[in-house]
Amino acid sequence: MENAALRELNEEVGISISMNDLNPFAEREFTIENANSHITYFYYIKTNLNEKDFVIQKEELSKVKWFDLDKVIDMIKSKDETIVFKKERIHLFEQLKNL
Repeated sequence: MENAALRELNEEVGISISMNDLNPFAEREFTIENANSHITYFYYIKTNLNEKDFVIQKEELSKVKWFDLDKVIDMIKSKDETIVFKKERIHLFEQLKNL
């Protein structure tokens, strides 16, 4: 799983890193009853990168954008439709400010 994540980071946004460079951020699990599926999402973060460090794979991504953490928190609070995180996840972004 970890090797797949590192490979996808390299393929999708052009950054080559090792698992030692990543910090566990969050985990989300849910079950889709009618499909008999259990899904777990693992989120990791890498700090100290700049927007210019990303080289996107244009076949799969249209853009990568860098946001200030306070801006992300404001976007979540205002229910901005361009962000997928919900208010109950704001604490995760507040934790990032301490890294």
